[in-house]
Amino acid sequence: MSKLGIKLGIGFDIAENMVQFAQASADSLGYPCTFVATDILNIDEKYQHQFDLIVVTIGALPWFQDLNPFFEKVSACLKQDGLLLVHEAHPVTGMIALEGEDHYTEDYPANLAYSYFKKEPWIETQGMGYMNDDSQSFSETFTSFSHPLSEVITACVSHQLNLVKLEEYDVDISDGFGHLDHLGIPLSYILVAKKI
Repeated sequence: MSKLGIKLGIGFDIAENMVQFAQASADSLGYPCTFVATDILNIDEKYQHQFDLIVVTIGALPWFQDLNPFFEKVSACLKQDGLLLVHEAHPVTGMIALEGEDHYTEDYPANLAYSYFKKEPWIETQGMGYMNDDSQSFSETFTSFSHPLSEVITACVSHQLNLVKLEEYDVDISDGFGHLDHLGIPLSYILVAKKI
């Protein structure tokens, strides 16, 4: 990280075990990082105007039914001229049925089974195994939300974050649609915005 000019990295996650794992990994690699277990919307005020760069990785945005409080918090934490980088699954992936779902078709796995503008939440009743120490057990039920790209961009620019770049890719980063890589279907994107 120091080769990139980063003197200190601070990571946030709501799952304490993920924070502990990240901290142990950073410590073993000698990276100057600190990790904090918190709900992003309740992040401590001491982090306001503290960051030159905020990176949001895949799977963060669907946790929020309304993206406005999230981008408001991101904007509050960035310094002026600070950058936001979002690397996320493309909303089009929310239209495609996964293997095992009712609408999945083996003969046509790119079948658009759901609305791009889906407002009902996705309910994950199997939980997420990676959030528990025991790989055989699963965490509680999760609720997540689809957000069209227009909703992401509007929430972003509504909170003093000017869009600098938006790139879409036909490469899956979710580990759910790798069989559709390089077929011309938008599967992921990178958004960069600057705090004004």
